[in-house]
Amino acid sequence: MKICIFGGSFDPVHNGHLHLIQQIGVGLTIDKFIVVPANISPLKLDLDMADNHHRVNMLKLALKDYYPYCVVDEYELDMGGYSYTIGTIEKLKLKYGKDNEYYFLIGSDNIRIIKMWKEYKKLLKLAKFIVVPRDNFRIDQVEEDIMDEIQIVFIEEIDVSSTKIRNAIKKNKSISKFVPASVEKYINKNNLYK
Repeated sequence: MKICIFGGSFDPVHNGHLHLIQQIGVGLTIDKFIVVPANISPLKLDLDMADNHHRVNMLKLALKDYYPYCVVDEYELDMGGYSYTIGTIEKLKLKYGKDNEYYFLIGSDNIRIIKMWKEYKKLLKLAKFIVVPRDNFRIDQVEEDIMDEIQIVFIEEIDVSSTKIRNAIKKNKSISKFVPASVEKYINKNNLYK
């Protein structure tokens, strides 16, 4: 079975995340996505996130129609503290079966700083990293030894980000074109990001 781990803050989950799942899933014939909301990323300490239960609830709403193809795994939230990708992948492989073929989905902004990640060399051997280019990414920005360990997948970019959504909410602008209707309703009901 091909399993793709997709981690992130998902603060909030948006149509760009869903687009990635759809495109990568079809393009690489992925059998299951494990979506992992991060607790505290060591490289994003300044981020003021919505409460964990809100982020999980929004993810479950957004992925409701994708179940059981997509599951939300709360491993990092349950562990608490800093979220290190290497620990997460090791634990998820134990939980979902070591014999599966594992992928890890990231944006090209992360591959540029992969050497800052804990035990990055070992990490790149644990799962095949799928890198989705964005923000004027160029292949020559990635060092050769890293290029050998990753798979770059070009898909159509959607102009949306969690930051853009949070900023729109603060300015009382509509976010209906950025998130599923169920997520927009949840944000409004719980008065998030005001």
